[in-house]
Amino acid sequence: MDVTADFMPPTIEWYALSPYIALLAGALVLLLVGSLTPRWPRGWYAIVAATTAGSAAVLASLQFAALETEAARTLVKGTIAHDRFGLVAIIAVCFIVVMSAMTTSDAASQGAADTLEPYALMLTAALGAAVMVSANDLLAAFLGIEILPSRRLRARSSRLIPQRESPRISLRNRW
Repeated sequence: MDVTADFMPPTIEWYALSPYIALLAGALVLLLVGSLTPRWPRGWYAIVAATTAGSAAVLASLQFAALETEAARTLVKGTIAHDRFGLVAIIAVCFIVVMSAMTTSDAASQGAADTLEPYALMLTAALGAAVMVSANDLLAAFLGIEILPSRRLRARSSRLIPQRESPRISLRNRW
């Protein structure tokens, strides 16, 4: 009895998965190349993160325009939905990453150290959000939640970006 004869591999549409692949590749480039090379000049981490998110948004918008004539479909054996709502959400998330990367770079240029962790965190969070929005089953939604960065990385990156002091209001002193 040959079990492998009945196996049908899933068809993978690489172009439809290209926004996810772009976000993953950008995060890996930031983490691997940024960790293995000396410190980059100020602002380059933000440029790589913004360029990556921008390219993912462009790929998603090209697919959004093509879906006007095509019907919505599923990818990777029904795990991820490829529809107009998911693509609009990916475009919105990538736009937010571009704006956040530029804002963070501006804040880092005012005195804080410019490190790669916040930018890699933004890209992996965008990838997790894109997978969550496009999930077609519960397992893919769970994987989207798990892709979102861990608390440890969030805590580490929040120490690197200076926070403004918020005034403390004590209820005891009010009366």
